[in-house]
Amino acid sequence: MRTSPARRSRSPQPGGRIVAGLIGADPAETVLRYAFGEAERYGAAVTVVVTGPASTADDQFVRDVARRWADKYPAVDATVTVRRSVDAVITLAAASRQADLLVVAAGTDPRSAAMVAALARLAHSAVRIVDGVPDRRCPVGPGGR
Repeated sequence: MRTSPARRSRSPQPGGRIVAGLIGADPAETVLRYAFGEAERYGAAVTVVVTGPASTADDQFVRDVARRWADKYPAVDATVTVRRSVDAVITLAAASRQADLLVVAAGTDPRSAAMVAALARLAHSAVRIVDGVPDRRCPVGPGGR
């Protein structure tokens, strides 16, 4: 896990917001695991923002995965927003204005890695870049830590 250098000291505030940013069809499990864990730890809410190109089936898959994580953390207020039509970096940077923490996966290819690097520079909140992202189609959900 990496944190953007300029924003290392900020942690989510009680009653704050964590944005779990999902770009394209990238894996969701590790981002959601980290975001929900931090939200429970700090008493924050989670907004899952799904961006970039992907199919309707991918959108439904992410909604289902987010719902499973929300079920595992019932004390965490969670919402899912899908914004595929606007640039992913712009969308997530804008979402970070309302957040204490933005969590994204490390890029899995050069394009997504460049997007994450740009996002780390443009975000208005602390950014956590989580590594070790498992295959998103893996049937292991929140119970399979």
